[in-house]
Amino acid sequence: PQDGRTRALPVAGPAGSGGAAPAAGRGEPSAEAPPGRPTPPAAAVPPPPGVVGGGGPDDGDARGDDGRRAGGGGDDPAGAPPGATAWPAAGEPEGWARPRPPRRWGTLAALALAVAAAGALVPVLALLVVVGVLLLVRTVGLAVAAVHDRRERRGPRRGDRAAALALTPWYLVRALVGLVPGVVVAASVLVIVLGLAGWLVGTGAWAVPELVVAADGTPGGRGLSVALGAAVLLGTLCLWWGPLSRTTREGARWTLAAVAPRRTGALVLGTLALLGALGAAALVADGQPVDWSPLLAPALPRG
Repeated sequence: PQDGRTRALPVAGPAGSGGAAPAAGRGEPSAEAPPGRPTPPAAAVPPPPGVVGGGGPDDGDARGDDGRRAGGGGDDPAGAPPGATAWPAAGEPEGWARPRPPRRWGTLAALALAVAAAGALVPVLALLVVVGVLLLVRTVGLAVAAVHDRRERRGPRRGDRAAALALTPWYLVRALVGLVPGVVVAASVLVIVLGLAGWLVGTGAWAVPELVVAADGTPGGRGLSVALGAAVLLGTLCLWWGPLSRTTREGARWTLAAVAPRRTGALVLGTLALLGALGAAALVADGQPVDWSPLLAPALPRG
């Protein structure tokens, strides 16, 4: 080089490459990019799983294995900005799950037998007591459901139960309105069944064992008591499984869980109910007449 300028010498490439590698100078094209285009920037490496916004590892703010993490898919597919906090999903506060009332089939069966036995002696009063009890447990079901809904929205708070207690009159009104369809269905079923049975017995088409009919058409006897007990049980089942009765059933389970907790409480309550049913059955067997209070004794139609 006689002109005084320095010329870059080719750098030998790796063995077996068959040529020389060009120098990576400024403005010169790279081996991967086409001539005349600048080298593209390196692709960003995504953070490993469990890291939110490129920060430290997940420290417990993640929802679990369902992918509900801020910036990690799930409920927020667009991701979260760097440094964002992984909040719980909407409607599911962290660390709180909606509880379920325990089922008490044995206790409920014992109470149903007690209701049927009481209906054999005082059918009208037994039905009124059943309606009143179901109204109370439905109110409890509405109050508990309101507390759970409030905790699902914003998490447990100290004043949840006090708020539910303050709103008890409102829940009572709602329970009364919600119980009306079930009462209408139960009353309709009882009117149809008892009316048809009374007409069959009055016309002589159906002979009920141990049924005594007085001169004025007033029925009596053990046969009538057994039939009335079955009718009261049928009306109770219509109220229990009738329309809009799910809240009533859940309220009854919550009430039983509070009044008779655990197996010991369930055993005590079930035993008392069975003893009451046996006592009423003994009175029926002794020929105790039916008390229709607060209504008058009905008269069977004559054929």
